[in-house]
Amino acid sequence: MRSLIGIIADDLTGCGDIGYFLAVQGIRTRIIVTSDFCAARPPSTFGAVAVSTNSRTISARSAYTRVFNLVTTMKRLGITYIFKKIDSTLRGNIGPEMDAFIDALDITAIPLVAAFPSMGRTTRNGVHYVHGRILEESVFGNDPCNRIISSHIPTLLRVTSKNREHIHVFDAVNNKTLHTIVQHNPSSYYAGSSGFFEYVLKRWI
Repeated sequence: MRSLIGIIADDLTGCGDIGYFLAVQGIRTRIIVTSDFCAARPPSTFGAVAVSTNSRTISARSAYTRVFNLVTTMKRLGITYIFKKIDSTLRGNIGPEMDAFIDALDITAIPLVAAFPSMGRTTRNGVHYVHGRILEESVFGNDPCNRIISSHIPTLLRVTSKNREHIHVFDAVNNKTLHTIVQHNPSSYYAGSSGFFEYVLKRWI
């Protein structure tokens, strides 16, 4: 039976970013929104489905519900690998959506890599940077629609996630580190930036 890849992003742009890496590998991908997906089965001609929950700026409770329901549906449809895409500048309901991801999968550990070194987003000692500047001091730190709680990812999760002890945050300052993380932490489930997904995908296929 063919293995299917499922992607969950909080906006349509994130789906498109992920779709690029799937296209490079020749994997036909269906990009859709949650309401279109829940009652559908991915066509047999597709190897992946990328779904936008449109949840970046909604309430934490609503974001949790959308992600939980989507992961549950993906499991029911027999999707083998699932990636929770997060924004590489930590915007959105990261904590609640990670909680939903963990709860729906009923897992006790999930690797999370927010870094996207090729785009200047790196993580050192748990602190996230954009082109060498602490995230809160970067241009993204002043986004009125997406308040940055903390540049320190473990602190962000401590404030926003009930499953924080199950989320393993990894540092990464270059692409070699992304490759190493995936090789040393094999899993059917990951969370992170689209840059991290590039290396996850290479392992899955």
